[in-house]
Amino acid sequence: MPARPRLDLDPRRFRLTFVAAFAIGQLLIWAGFTIEFLHTRETMREAFEQRGLAAILVLEDHASRALDVVAARTTLAATLPGTAAPEEISRRLADIAAGASIIRSLSLAGADGTIRASSDPAMLGARLPPGALPPSGTRDPAHGLSFGPAIDVPLAGAAPGARAPAWIASRAAQTGEPGARWVAAIDLSAFVELWTRVREDKAVLIAMFDATGAIIAATGASPAGIAPPGARIAAAARGRDRGLLGPDETGGMLVAFRASQDHPFVVAAAMDAATLARRHIEKQTPLAIAAVAATLLLSGALLMLYRWYLRYEASVIEMRNQALAIGEHVMVSEADAQGRIIDVNDAFLRACGYAREELIGRDHRILNSGHQTPEFYRALWDTILAGRVWHGTLRNRARSGDFYWVSATIIPFKDAWGKTLRYVALYSDVSGAVVAAELLARERRLRDELSAANKALLTHVHTDHLTGIANRRGFDRFADEFRARPDAAGAPVSVLMLDIDHFKRINDGWGHAAGDAVLREAAARWRRTLRGSDFIARLGGEEFCVILPRTPSPSALFVAHKLGEAMRAKPFEVQGPDGPVPIPVTVSIGIAAVRMGPGFDLQHAQDLADEALYRAKRNGRDRIEMHSATALTGAANAAA
Repeated sequence: MPARPRLDLDPRRFRLTFVAAFAIGQLLIWAGFTIEFLHTRETMREAFEQRGLAAILVLEDHASRALDVVAARTTLAATLPGTAAPEEISRRLADIAAGASIIRSLSLAGADGTIRASSDPAMLGARLPPGALPPSGTRDPAHGLSFGPAIDVPLAGAAPGARAPAWIASRAAQTGEPGARWVAAIDLSAFVELWTRVREDKAVLIAMFDATGAIIAATGASPAGIAPPGARIAAAARGRDRGLLGPDETGGMLVAFRASQDHPFVVAAAMDAATLARRHIEKQTPLAIAAVAATLLLSGALLMLYRWYLRYEASVIEMRNQALAIGEHVMVSEADAQGRIIDVNDAFLRACGYAREELIGRDHRILNSGHQTPEFYRALWDTILAGRVWHGTLRNRARSGDFYWVSATIIPFKDAWGKTLRYVALYSDVSGAVVAAELLARERRLRDELSAANKALLTHVHTDHLTGIANRRGFDRFADEFRARPDAAGAPVSVLMLDIDHFKRINDGWGHAAGDAVLREAAARWRRTLRGSDFIARLGGEEFCVILPRTPSPSALFVAHKLGEAMRAKPFEVQGPDGPVPIPVTVSIGIAAVRMGPGFDLQHAQDLADEALYRAKRNGRDRIEMHSATALTGAANAAA
């Protein structure tokens, strides 16, 4: 027998190696992904900071220059005599404001905010809202200006009532009226237009705040639908000209800001942190896909390698276990391609009684008991020569001459090219099973013979030997079985009693053999007329009984007529001195129809049908009578 294979690898250590390789590979893949993820996020943040700070530097410079223009024009307006006529002041203000596109209007306002004179006629008589003028405004010490909030002012050159946002800047006016102010309405659209052109990213919000954090102007709503927190931006701008606020400081906005050193405003560029994160994730999608793909490839490669190892491990273990099980329990023999024995195991030797050296080089004919035919062995060899496995049962002869049975499986072992190298046969001793099967088959055969004999005897006891139909015992047996049926209670049943008319004359005139022939023929005709579910019995002599299950009285009457017609349809032939002689034979029939229940069973119905039969015979024979009690058994039997 071939040497048992040995498993050299430690399964536990090999599995730990696979787990470690998988874990290290995944760690490297996702560590690289995480590093790149964080790097990209930081890069995007830095890019936003750089672009934002560069943009607000331009915007702050533009806004500061524009407010310098406003400061210069209001300073020039302050040189006007405040006591001049309003029309003259308005004309001079128009000259001063001319060419300064940042100034929407230049006006003189009273202490109550009413416009006395203006470069824009639409402003005359208008009243500034409370808080637009000092002391509530923001001071600009460097230029002597005070700034109020952004308000809507009349729009010059537009339809009446049209208004546009403007930022109010003012300085004191020497008109003799306390609280009078020179007021400049700064055109905020100039800022917004420039911001819109400068803004490269539509998701970025650019806004201007005053020193209190109140918003002056903005390019529009932020991506998240919220405005940047101006108070936090203004507070952060104090003491430094520029900076950056993170989402944790602003409630979700990433803000780059720059404060003007000459005027009280702060310019800020903001982006919703969620938008930035979403763009970061979008940029990371290819990297994530690559990481997932690398994970799948690594997992697939390791899985394929691990499955190969498991197959190798399982095959080695299986071979070892099979060799152990086969060698200890099953009889095994190996033969070369020509059928010569090359090896056997100990179990084989114990079964056959031969020594190993007596078998090696011989073929298996040494064990032939002569039980199997040559055709059997030809079929065996045809199977294994075709490269197929053969299964069968053999009776072998041991060295001692005793016979033993084996269940054999012969397997052709092939090389890589499909050529058979040797045959390995596995045997199991089934001698006990074969003997038991033979005893069981003999016992079953004897039991079947006994059952057939009992059945024949039972049939013989319950059968009328003359007519072949049931006799009195058969009738009683059927009555008992019918009564025990679960569906018998309440079911209609009809009983017919039949008596062949003048049967004694037939016996006296033609002999008992003729009478027997008439009885056989009558029984045969009636059996052909009845249904398979109906029952007929010969009770004695020429008296017969028919039971019609589930048959009410009208149907029973119809059947009785058919039975009478079967007798009259063709004369009966009896053997006379000169050959067959036809004789007419008739029958008298009594009917009783009942529903099975208390007081009404087959015996009772038979008694009623017997009374009806006697009435038919008294009334002339060859007729049918139905017992009158059939109509008097209550509503249920009346329906029958």
